[in-house]
Amino acid sequence: MEKLKKSPHRFLALGAALLMWCLSSCASFKTPELNSIEDFGIKTNNGGLGIQFTASISNPNAYRLVIKQAKLQVRLNNQSLGSLDMNDKLVLKGRSDFKKSYVLQSSAENLLFSLPGLLGSKKQEILVQGTIKGRVFIFSKTIPVEWRYTL
Repeated sequence: MEKLKKSPHRFLALGAALLMWCLSSCASFKTPELNSIEDFGIKTNNGGLGIQFTASISNPNAYRLVIKQAKLQVRLNNQSLGSLDMNDKLVLKGRSDFKKSYVLQSSAENLLFSLPGLLGSKKQEILVQGTIKGRVFIFSKTIPVEWRYTL
């Protein structure tokens, strides 16, 4: 029987396959989860109205997740409350919870239209929809989110 020659390229191919496997596992990350919304208040800023609240967000991933940008629309009982544009960097440690205060940009008209739903209904459903741009290590990804939270 003829001996098979050991090719130096097989180590290169094995190393490349291992590197691709490691990099692809880091590239797919789970969406952060909205745990709770609390401490509501109304805030005036620059001639407009804002709804200030504290959100508890958890990172289900085992590694650090950096949220670079978020563009979210918030609805209360199917009535638009306003939008939340986050441009500041938020770092979530792996498998951890994080609380942060936000100001939702709204208008008096949006608040007025959502008021009957607040007064007449026992359960309030908050729907947050939009996109989050996140980064893990060197991989960046924009993911759609849809969180429902019942007060």
